[in-house]
Amino acid sequence: LLALRLLRAPRNPWSAVAGALALGGALAVASAPPWWTGVALVAAVAAMGQSWVRREAATVRLPMAAGLAGLAGLVVLALGRFGRGGVSRVDLAVLAPVLAIWGAQRLLMRLPWAGGLAAALAAAALAVLVAGAAGRLFLPG
Repeated sequence: LLALRLLRAPRNPWSAVAGALALGGALAVASAPPWWTGVALVAAVAAMGQSWVRREAATVRLPMAAGLAGLAGLVVLALGRFGRGGVSRVDLAVLAPVLAIWGAQRLLMRLPWAGGLAAALAAAALAVLVAGAAGRLFLPG
């Protein structure tokens, strides 16, 4: 779902940056080991470089989409409880990039004067807040 959402985001090339930053921030809020947060932030730096290419073809975004979705899947397999019949904060944190990519597109449509990077950063911050609040409210402890 994350890779498909990222590939179908044609208007904002900064969507990959929003997704990677949201994943890193949400993992930090979910108290994941710092190694996983660092890997997500490395993906954000790689997405920044890719965002300056400015090509509209989905094939340009394919490596970033596959890498981000693969990283999210590895986090769930390594740290989450979803595969064992439960839900943890990390499982909710992995949904933050999907929310950030969706939000970046909506913010850019509503506020075109703000620019793609501003919309991506605002959407990433919102996704981290939502994932953190959901984890703290619904999964105490």
